[in-house]
Amino acid sequence: KRPGQIYLNTSHGTPLKNMGYDMPNGARESRNVLRNFLMADYLLSANPQMTETMYRKAYRLQGIYRGQIVEAGYPRIDHQFSDQAELQRTRKSLERRGIVLRDQKVAVYAPTWRGASFHSARAQVGMLRRFLTTMSNEPGLADTKVLLKVHQAVYNEAARDAALDGVLVPNDIPTNRILALCDVLVTDYSSIFFDYLALKRPIVFYAPDVDDYDDGRGLY
Repeated sequence: KRPGQIYLNTSHGTPLKNMGYDMPNGARESRNVLRNFLMADYLLSANPQMTETMYRKAYRLQGIYRGQIVEAGYPRIDHQFSDQAELQRTRKSLERRGIVLRDQKVAVYAPTWRGASFHSARAQVGMLRRFLTTMSNEPGLADTKVLLKVHQAVYNEAARDAALDGVLVPNDIPTNRILALCDVLVTDYSSIFFDYLALKRPIVFYAPDVDDYDDGRGLY
C-alpha cells in the first residue's frame, strides 16, 4: 500500500470450501492473500459466517488485524433484484453473444473449479460437456434453457469448445445479473449459492465427488 492510500479489500464469495490455513498446505498457499488482508484498512464481509470462519479463523486475523471488518453484505447481490428494464438489458447482452432466451425457464449450472492447477482446465471442460449433454436429453427439461457459468480459470478453455456455444455465459457479463434471470441454480461447492439464497429460489447441489473433494480440499 502506498503512503496515504486507503485500502478496501472486497474479497469475494462466502466460503463453503476450506480457506486460508484450513486448506492443505494452507500456510504457503495463503501468503499473498494474507499479505493483502493485513495491508487493508477495511475488509468487506458478506455475513457473520464469513467474518468468523474465514477472516478471523481461517486466515488467523484475530488479534493481529488492525483494520476494520465491515460486515455490510455484497453490493453485487443488489443486481439480482433487477427491474424488468435491467432484466431485458441482460437478455439482450446474452443474445448478442449467441445465447437466446425465449419464453423458457432458465437453469444455471455453476460448478466450482476443480484440480490442483489452473492448467488442468481442459479435463474439467470434458466433464461439463458430458453433464450438459445429459441435461439436454432429459424430457423434463424440454421447456428449460440450461446455461453454463464456469469459474474464470476454466472459461478460456470452455470458450474453445464449440459444443458449449449458445450456453456458455460470457465472463464479462456480471454473474449476479445472470442469477436475476435464473429460476433454479445447480451448483456444488461454489460460493455462488450463498448469493443466490437471497432470491429464495430453488438450488440443486450436484456433487457426486463430495467425499473426494472433502478429503482433498475440505469443506466447512
